[in-house]
Formats: sequence, C-alpha cells, structure tokens
Amino acid sequence: MDLSFEHISSNFPNDYQNRFSLFYDLQKYKVQELLLVSSLYDDFILEEDGRLTEELTQEFSDLELSSPPPRIIRVSNGQEALEALETRSFDMVITMLRLNDMDPFHFGKEVKKHHPEMPVVLLLTNHSDTLSLPPIKARSSIDEIFTWNGDSDLFLAMIKIIEDRKNVESDTEVGSVRVVIVVEDTINYYSIFLPIIYKEILHQTQEIIEEGVNLSHRLLRRRGRPKILLAQTYEEATSLYDKYKDNLLGIITDVAFPLQSKKDYSAGVNLIRFVRIEKPYLPVLIQSSDPENNSLAVDLDAYFVHKNSMTYLRDFRKFMKQAMLFGDFVFRLPDGTEVARAKNLKNFEQVIREVPEESIRYHGKQNHFSNWLYSRGEYTLANELAPYQTEEFSSMEALRTFLIDQFEERRKEKQQGVITEFQRETFDFTSPFSRIGNGSLGGKGRGIAFISALLSRGSIGKLAENMTISIPETVVLATDIFDLFLEINDLYELLRQDLTDDVLKHKFLKAELPEGVQIDLRLIIEKTNSPLAVRSSSLLEDSQFHPLAGVYTTYMLSNDQHDDQLRYKYLSDAVKLVYASAFSKEAKSYIKSLGQKIEVEKMGVIIQKVIGKKHDSTRFYPDLSGVIKSFNYYPIRHMNPEDGIAEVAVGLGEMVVSGGQFLQFSPNYPKILPQASTVGMAFKNSQREFLSIRLDNQDVDLAKGEFSTLETLPLSVARDDGVLKWLGAVYDRNNNRIVNSVRRDGPILITLPYLLKYPKFPFAKVLRDLLEIGKESLGYSVEIEFAMNIDYEHEENHRLYVLQIRPLVIESFDYTDEEVAIIENGKGIIYSEVTLGNGKYNNIYDIIYVDPDTFDKTKTMEIKAEIGRLNRELRDQDREYLLIGPGRWGTSDRFLGIPVHWSDIDNARVLAEVALEDFQIDPSQGMHFFTNITASKRGYFTIPWNSKKASIDWEWFKNQDINYGQFDYIKHIRLERPLDIKINGKSGKGLITPGKPEIMMDPNDEPVFGL
Repeated sequence: MDLSFEHISSNFPNDYQNRFSLFYDLQKYKVQELLLVSSLYDDFILEEDGRLTEELTQEFSDLELSSPPPRIIRVSNGQEALEALETRSFDMVITMLRLNDMDPFHFGKEVKKHHPEMPVVLLLTNHSDTLSLPPIKARSSIDEIFTWNGDSDLFLAMIKIIEDRKNVESDTEVGSVRVVIVVEDTINYYSIFLPIIYKEILHQTQEIIEEGVNLSHRLLRRRGRPKILLAQTYEEATSLYDKYKDNLLGIITDVAFPLQSKKDYSAGVNLIRFVRIEKPYLPVLIQSSDPENNSLAVDLDAYFVHKNSMTYLRDFRKFMKQAMLFGDFVFRLPDGTEVARAKNLKNFEQVIREVPEESIRYHGKQNHFSNWLYSRGEYTLANELAPYQTEEFSSMEALRTFLIDQFEERRKEKQQGVITEFQRETFDFTSPFSRIGNGSLGGKGRGIAFISALLSRGSIGKLAENMTISIPETVVLATDIFDLFLEINDLYELLRQDLTDDVLKHKFLKAELPEGVQIDLRLIIEKTNSPLAVRSSSLLEDSQFHPLAGVYTTYMLSNDQHDDQLRYKYLSDAVKLVYASAFSKEAKSYIKSLGQKIEVEKMGVIIQKVIGKKHDSTRFYPDLSGVIKSFNYYPIRHMNPEDGIAEVAVGLGEMVVSGGQFLQFSPNYPKILPQASTVGMAFKNSQREFLSIRLDNQDVDLAKGEFSTLETLPLSVARDDGVLKWLGAVYDRNNNRIVNSVRRDGPILITLPYLLKYPKFPFAKVLRDLLEIGKESLGYSVEIEFAMNIDYEHEENHRLYVLQIRPLVIESFDYTDEEVAIIENGKGIIYSEVTLGNGKYNNIYDIIYVDPDTFDKTKTMEIKAEIGRLNRELRDQDREYLLIGPGRWGTSDRFLGIPVHWSDIDNARVLAEVALEDFQIDPSQGMHFFTNITASKRGYFTIPWNSKKASIDWEWFKNQDINYGQFDYIKHIRLERPLDIKINGKSGKGLITPGKPEIMMDPNDEPVFGL
C-alpha cells in the first residue's frame, strides 16, 4: 500500500482546472496549490467529509469567480514538505503542531529562508495547545495560527484570510471591493467566528444579485465579495482603517486587546470612538466576555454579542445577515421579466422543465447556462454545454431536452464514488455510504467514510482469502439538517434552559423533522426491513482529542413491525432523541470540560444496517463484535504497548463499550489470554451473557434509553443458535479443565479457540493489519469498532464490518532525570506502573475516595449518587479533585465498579481505579468512558490488589481530617497544600505524594497538563 507523497500527488484528481482567467485581474493572488503537512487522515477530512474541494469549487467560483478551488497536496513531515517546496510550486502551507521530525516554528523558518513570501499557517488540534506556544516574538515564521474546532469550514477561513491579505490592496483599487476589519487577539475565539463570517458572506452574497438584469451583471457583482482583514492589536486595526476606510463595510472588534504591546481593556472602545468621528453610521459589532460591556455598545451605537452566551454563534450570524445579501439563478424573458429561479443544480433541472421557450432561448444565446455552471464549479457539465450554440438545435424543446439529459447524467455521475448524495429516485440502500444534507458528516460519520475509502483501495478490503471487510450500508443526516430541525421547531431557546434529560427528550419528540427528511426516512423504511442502528455523529465526536465516545445516544431498531407507519415513527423518534442527546447534561458537562461551547457542537445522525443474523425470528445479533486499539495501556509479560489490544464479545458490541464482560487479547500474541491463564481465571472472567436486538417487541418506548430495544440473554441461547461453534468452550467441572467445544454440558466460556488457538481463518492477523492500516493512514494510534458474521455453513465468506474508527492520540511530556528517579522510587501515597496520562497535576487540594471499609458492591448506585452530589459542589467552587474507588469507573454493569456518568465526575482531574481483596476487576480499555478519560487529558491510576507494581497507603488517607458533608460511602479530604501528582507517559509510571511545606508555588504559575 503506497501512501507516499509521490503516490498521492500523482493520483490526485486533476479535473479542477482554471476556467476563470477573465477575472484574474481582480484576484491576482490565489491559493491554487496548497501544501498540507499532516497525516493522510487530515487530508481525507478536507477532501471527503469537509468536502473542501467541492465547497471551494462552488463558493470560490460561484461567489467570487476568481479561481478554481485549490489543489491540496499532503506530505507527512517537515522534511518532505521542504523537499516538495523545492520540486513544485505552492501558494500556501498549512502545518500541524506535532510534526514527527521538527518543531513547526523551526519548520516555518526553514520555509521562509528559501521562500520568504510563502504564507505558513499553523493549525492546532487542541485548545490547550495555545498555552504552550512560544512568545509572540518567537512566532515570526508563522503567518497565522488557528485552532481546530471540529468544523471543516475553518480550512476555508484559513485559505481566505491569506488570500484576502494578499489581494486587498489591489482589489480595492481595481474593483472597489468592500472590507470588514476584525479585531481579536485570542486564537481560540477567532478560530470559531472567522469561519462563520466567511460562510455567511459567501452564502449571503448570492441574495443581492437579484438587482442584476442578467448573468453578466451578476458575475460582476459576485466578484465584489468583501475582504476580511484580521488585526490583533490597536495599531494594526487603526492602520487598516486609515488605509481602507473608503471601502469599509464594517468592523467586528473585541473590547480588550494589545495597545503598545500591553493588554488594554478599553482598546476596543477607543477604536470605535476613533472610527465614529468619520464613520458615524458604520456597522460595528462589539463582542466581549463581560455582559456589562453591552451598555458601552449601546453608547457607541454598535451591536453587542456576549462571547460566553449559549447563543453566541446564532447572535453572530444574525449580525452578519444584516450586512449583505445576494441571490439565485433567475430565469428571465428577453424583456427582463422573471419567470422562475433555481437555487441549485437539482432545482435547476426541475425548473427548466416548466420555463417558457423564450427564456431558454434568451439564456442560451448568451451562454448563461454554462457560465452559471462555471460559477458553481460544475466544470465538466459547463465544458460540455459551452461549445453548443442555440442555433444548432431544431427547436427550443430540443434544447430543453438536451439540457435536462445533460443535467441528469451529470447528477448520476456525482452519485458514483464512496460518498454519494441521497437520491430518492434511485435509493435502494445498496450504496455503501450516502449523505442527506450538505453539512458535515460529523466525526463518527467522517471516520466511517474514511475507512470505507481505505477499504476500497486495491486489496485492503480482502486481507484474508475467505474474509471480506467492509462497512455497513450507511446513510448520514448531515449537520445542516440538525440546524434546520432546531430552527423550524424554535428549539434554540432550550440552550438557555436548564432542563432535565427526560423533559428535553419529551420536547424533541414533540418536534417535527423537516418535511424533506421525513420523506427520506420513509423511503429508507420502504427499502429495508432489516434492523437499523441510529447513531450520533457530532462535529466533535471521534475527532482528535475530542472523541465524546458514548456521550451521545445510539438506538438499535428491530425495524420488523408489520405497520410501516410504526416503523417510521421509531426511526424518526430515534433521530430526534439523538438530536436531543446533543444538549443532554452529560454532553454539556463533557463539552464544557473540553473548553468548547455547546452551540459550536452540531449533530449528524448515522443510519446503518445492523450487522448480524436473525435467530428464531425473535433476536438479531452478530456472531462477534468488539474494539481493537493499536496502543495497549496495560501490556503484560513481554508485550509492548504498541502491540495493541482487542476486546471482543459475542453479540452486540455494546457489551464491550459499556464496560461489560468480554475477552481481551493482543492481535500480535493471540494465543496469550491473560483472562484465561488458569482455569479459575477463565471461569471468573469469561463473558456470561450477550446483547441482542429483540425482534418480537412491537411496543417500544425509546425515551427509556438505548437499551429499550435490546435484551440480555445467557450464552446458552447463543449456543442453541449455533453461534458459538468456533467461539466458545466449556468448563469441565469433573476434571477441572477447559474443553474447546460447546457440545458438552457445563458453563460456557468465550475463549475463541478456533479463531486464536486453532485458526479457521487469520482473524488476529486481519485485526492486526486493520490497526496498521488505520494507524498509518491517520498518523496516530487508532481505535476501531467492528462486528463480524461467521460463515459456518461454507467457511468461505466470513464478513467483518468496520463500524467506526477514531484517533487514539498518545502524547509525550519530558521529565528531567531527577523527576524520573522520584517517580520510579515509588515513595508516595499512591504509586502505579499502570497509569494513563502524561505530565504534572499540581493544583489539586481535594480528594474524594470510596471508603474501602464500608464498600458494598451492591450499593454502587448509591455511591454514584454521593459522588455526583459532591462533584457538583466542587464544580461550583471550581475545585478539581482526585477520585479513588474500586473496580471500573463508568461501567454500565454496577457490579463491576461505580457506574458514574461523565456529569458525575467531570471535575475530577485524576482518577484511581483500586482493587480490593474481595473486589478484583480487570481494567477495561474498550469502554467509551475510558476513551473520554484519556482524551480529556485526565490522569488515571490502576492499582491491582497486592501488586508489587502498585500501592496505595490507605493509612495516610484514614489519618486525614474529613472535611465536611455527611456521606455513607465516600470520604472528602481537603488539604492545605496541593498534591504532587506526576505521570510519566513514556514508562507508564505515576506517583502521588502530599505537597511539601517547603515548596512554594508562584501564584502566576499554571498547572501543566498532558497526556
């Protein structure tokens, strides 16, 4: 598999050629060749999910007519980028923060050394990365810095901000284009709202074209799209104003930003007063995190947006929509009379069937059809139409038929490929991946589309002779459907309200889906009666550093009811409930912990065929499912973390991701089963039951939760279904041994003997290869969820389905030799050689722990409630804490640990999972809860019972004063000095010691977090 720079560049689509030379005088500098220094996965985000090339084709061309969309070439590291810059011409470089061979600022210097005019933009993948940036003076090699916020529109903004800066002087002189000055010095904030500005300008530009009498006039108006100029200091802002005040459309400014190299908290006010002297009616927007500044905005006759408002983005869009307008393709008669209009290609195909012949002749003679297509980036169809003259057709009806045929043919061509647009006329659920809507696929949808693209390459989808690898048939409701649903039902107001999840669900279930979506969902129901999975796919979900795994809901629908209306109701209700989960307390809590705004999040919905088989007409489930990770946090014996880990179970994968019982093994060492190293261990740890979709349930209340359509069954049912032939074994009590056959009587154990010990097919190798492909393609460690159907009858066509893929980023933090020695010495109140996280946690004064003396595994729900109550109190006080308890945190099985949700522990910065003598549970790596812990950079200690590699000094905890509060099962300690918590991500060792009196902390110091 060749994923090299040369391979990608040589196979990159070359059908985007410049068609707009007539407009080059206006747009002298264009980003046509963009060098992206990133993983293949980031490149995929641009080209497939973010649809950047398609979006730029339409919006660059349709709204600016200045250039074709940029060609994006990806390389993997800085050295390859420098070599690429020497061998071909580029207009812009985008680099990620973490290059595997050099610091990005050093990389920028190397670029500028040989290409001093080359714009270099740095893209951060995490908001906290801004804290580790060097001083401003040391950033001179980087032109702009942005933070990824989960929306691919950011890439459009990065390109446009560079183009605008390069072109503004010439364009204001040549074309009198308008200018918007944006003043903001906070990277995370302008990364959020700059894409909004560009999207609104590019879309709203179309509406004012109605003033044009023909397409030529509209084209002239389109190229007047305002330029956005970003200033980060008072001096930069006033300089831009003096230079472009005659072309100024408006100003968007913060209140506080640097003036004479120092933060000035009245700089924005002074700027507006300065501008108002000459421009008393200029539209101005003031944005601030202090709501009291609203009065200043009123005094200055300016609009105001509160940065921390739950409706920040909506209010921002409101301001933008009041600034500019533009319109659609207007069908006219020769005298200029409007007879119809088309908003898009599909609408055009419908409208042209009805417009008068005079209108077709009028537009045909002036080449309006081909020119409009060029402006929308439809180059292939435009090239086909442009050579034709109206006189070549025997009649206008013949021209009409020709146009309809050409548009229809082009539409069908666009359906080919990995991601196809949902077409009601042709949909039959055979396309691997279809989308409804024009927004983002969301993180999970993007991952599915990405792995589908990989599997379609060469032989990747056939890693074993008798096994086929693919994705389930999938339809995604894009995130713009979510926006429309909220808008038409006026649900944005719910963002301002503190509603319980049950009330939230009720309100969403009462709402109506957009009419078009209702039609599409009914068509899905019409085309299939097999079980359907309705999954969340938000912008942030499964993205780098922000997986939100398991935070949102998934519903498994039997979809076998005899009444089509009832089946539609369940499907539409499931979609609404997934939407509702975007605003659940769990989601709000987690998104807040990431430093994100809840309104930034948008929800896509995945509708998939469930993988599995029907058994006895009452249940449906796959033979096997699970999770594989390319990094193993808990390696044993001679294994390395990079050997990876698989966690699998019979039946639906919810058994794994929700923290139930399952089988663990490394794909590199499939015959080593830690859970079955002895007969006793195997009997204790084996999966005992499995999850299935219940098919005979005709009355389901989805509001009761994700498990309302599922049932938990004993493994004996799976044995009777013939599923365990190669998967199970039996414990022979008489001889105290394990027999690799389920035909005998006895307790059933899941050990996969004929897949791992006596391979019927190379199951472990396929998992290992999938991890390698995913890791190489994403550029990170990966986590992949899968389900599998085994062909027991013919043993020729086993099918493994990849359900989703997400990055599993492992970062490093360098300790001094002295600090490493302190950690490895192990002298502290908690020590473990099995930890997660990386870095120092120096601001924790509070400890919550489950009292081991009073712990009762039948009272875990009560313990959960006490932890949640105290967590809320500490959250209100803005105090993070260390949380210690037995078993698995976040498990759905209350007998395996404390079944907390994220909102119960969201203020815990470090967690410890402790085994007790009578409560020893294997740690879980497949749980969604576990994934979110690691991704949110929380520390995590695992302390096995009586281990030489871990310890906890319970006596120290018992000797501390209990602070306050009456609790039955937990204790709360508040210390005078913060704990000293160190985790070495390289060695996996961590140490917690009490703060020492002689250590004084500078109050200006900030804790260092890392993972």
